[in-house]
Amino acid sequence: MYKRVGSCNKLWMSSKANTTKPSVLSAIHDGLLNNPELASRIESIIRLSNEPDESGRIRSADEVESLLIEEVRRLGNESLSHWAEKADRKLGKELKKAEPDVQMREKKLSSGGADSV
Repeated sequence: MYKRVGSCNKLWMSSKANTTKPSVLSAIHDGLLNNPELASRIESIIRLSNEPDESGRIRSADEVESLLIEEVRRLGNESLSHWAEKADRKLGKELKKAEPDVQMREKKLSSGGADSV
């Protein structure tokens, strides 16, 4: 998978691994169509990794690592939130189907004010 280049001790991925299968691209595309938050986060990660080529800017490795870690954290948080919303909707539908008389309540979002305890 990796090959040595010239007399340097650097390892580079072989060209065989540098192409993404169309089925993978299609699955990613389909998964992001209805999830703009995830799409935006992944775009940010790609933009950071392509920054030296596209903008010519070169940050330190430590700075890029910190930025990528933060983006991946946000991606994980947004992914989990998206999953939770879908799971909640599905469970709500299943419960309503099993118990037609059940009343569903939405979670109240607190404004965080002084009188919200």
